[in-house]
Amino acid sequence: MKISDALRTVIMQSPFLRFGLSRGLLNLSQLARFLQPLIEARTKKHVKPSAILMSLSRLARGDEFQGEADPDRGFEIGALNVHSGLVVYTFYKNSDSHKAANQVYRKIQHRGGFITITEGITEITIITEDRFGELFKEDFVEKPKHHNQRIASLSVKFHQSYVNQPGFLYSILQQITLQGINVVEVASTATEFILYLEESDVQLAFDTLYGTFSSRESHRTRILNEL
Repeated sequence: MKISDALRTVIMQSPFLRFGLSRGLLNLSQLARFLQPLIEARTKKHVKPSAILMSLSRLARGDEFQGEADPDRGFEIGALNVHSGLVVYTFYKNSDSHKAANQVYRKIQHRGGFITITEGITEITIITEDRFGELFKEDFVEKPKHHNQRIASLSVKFHQSYVNQPGFLYSILQQITLQGINVVEVASTATEFILYLEESDVQLAFDTLYGTFSSRESHRTRILNEL
């Protein structure tokens, strides 16, 4: 594959690159170095940044990407929901912590509370309501490896058509990152993306995502559980 063909393919698949090129917002030299490994993966050969820069300059001078719409405005969210008063516990993954996590899960479910568990290779993370803190002292032998309090979830509901849409979840995280908001944890289902943030950051995150991705027909929902 030619360098120009590989470059055009990469850019065509990224609305953010098309938008930046069309408005002259990108430093082409820096962009060439950033894209170098992507282009080399497609051409299967070593490519100098200068060669990529030449192709980028030709693309930027052309009219292929002119008039590109703001990439974020192509996405719309259906609803935003906030659940406050959460805590995050992370334990080393072993037989004892795994058993304790199952016990805590059953107890909280029986009480109708909120709990979600994520298992990694070496760790187990549990997110639940702060009012259930005593259960962790009762059932876990080990102290948590990490513990975050005053956490809130910001749930983003979206249309099923975005499941296979490249860049959608990245767009959400990009807007949050631009505001300097730290994302403590993330989770997702087919049509829901959940961000776990410090409670002090939730209002800004909510307003940012609503202002960027909402449409006039979108359902604006804000649920705050004061625990």
